[in-house]
Amino acid sequence: MKRFKYIGAAFLLMIAVISCTIGAAKQKIVLGSFSNSEITVADGKKVRVGTELARMFNEEHPNIELVYEDIAAEGRAIHTVVATMLASRTSTYDVFISDVVWQPEFPLRKWYEPLDKIFPKSEQAKYIPGMINAWSMGGHIYGVPFTSDFQVMFYRKDLLEKAGFAPPDTWDELISICQKLQNAPGLYGFAADWQIHSDCTFSPMLWSAGGDFFDSKNITVNSPAGEKAMQLMMDMNLKYKIMQPGVTSMSHDETRNLFSEGRAIFHQNWLYAYSRSQSEEAKVQNKVGVIGIPRMSKDSPKITPLPTGGWSWSVNPFSPRKTAAFEVVKWLASYKVQKWSAMYWNQTPALLSLYDDAEVNKAHPEYALFAKLAPYTKSRFEKYDHFMEWLDRVRQEAGSAIIGKQTAKQAVNNLADTLSIWANLPEKYK
Repeated sequence: MKRFKYIGAAFLLMIAVISCTIGAAKQKIVLGSFSNSEITVADGKKVRVGTELARMFNEEHPNIELVYEDIAAEGRAIHTVVATMLASRTSTYDVFISDVVWQPEFPLRKWYEPLDKIFPKSEQAKYIPGMINAWSMGGHIYGVPFTSDFQVMFYRKDLLEKAGFAPPDTWDELISICQKLQNAPGLYGFAADWQIHSDCTFSPMLWSAGGDFFDSKNITVNSPAGEKAMQLMMDMNLKYKIMQPGVTSMSHDETRNLFSEGRAIFHQNWLYAYSRSQSEEAKVQNKVGVIGIPRMSKDSPKITPLPTGGWSWSVNPFSPRKTAAFEVVKWLASYKVQKWSAMYWNQTPALLSLYDDAEVNKAHPEYALFAKLAPYTKSRFEKYDHFMEWLDRVRQEAGSAIIGKQTAKQAVNNLADTLSIWANLPEKYK
């Protein structure tokens, strides 16, 4: 009888071991991102970004298998792929990159899993405020930023110093410097893409005049401040003639090339333009300064907010493996991984403490130039339910005004009309 008891106990033990083994089976998590490009890490080793992130994670997490997959290479294409996946309530990617301009489209459609439990307020406080604001809505946080981006003003430090000019504080000062130093077509005053990215240029001009798109009750883009901002863009192109030809048709990378080739005094762009201007091929290496966006006048707010860009890690609400997906996001948010991204992937930090990291600053001295400006970033209308449509409308109206096909007043009135199409806009913004 005892023998049968022992056999029974052994059988139960075997079942328990098998159950534990099955329960401990690896969960596969798919990470969707936009880059598996080759980079050089410590000791000169060459790796692929996404593949290496998956390898590092899997080395530390025996119960989860992280697999990297490319989504697409360009922002709107990524949006299309991810939005299609979420609209069909599928989980091709359990964790995916998320752009600031997807707010609040995704939260309103419940296409993000809230990350409040794994990314509490105490952790959010460690990041650039503008980035946290971009991914917050309705009391929830929907993304952990891993890279920050914002538009700044690059300028030819050598040319201004030689002529005895300080970096401009106002737009009038910038215009004056351009008129005195430019010598087209060899040297233009200001290189910018004022149609393709006109939301990023009109927005800070509007803010520099003390205006905004709306307040808590009314649409205000067609206020005197809005008209003044639009008129300034028109005048810089048509009256003062400091802009490069093709200001409404060139891409931001084409204008960046113009600046890197030494053919522009000022250049407004995203942060990546600095590292490109310091490459061996650039003719302005060691000649570039970085400042914020000028203000409209000495009576304007002291600091002009900077339009925000950047990416976060978000969790698919339709993933059947959300617990494991949370573990992946927590790991991606760790100081170690954020530092790795900043150093080797060349992603400008969203985590503020990385700007004080000696190793990070040694690898990327330009981060020190960005650190003083990072606190002044502002969402460039991401909280608007129809942001993609708004982008296209700003391009249309601003582009038409910049080349003189309509007045500044007509342009901002048309923008106000666009905003009024959708009901309850201020409530949605709140």
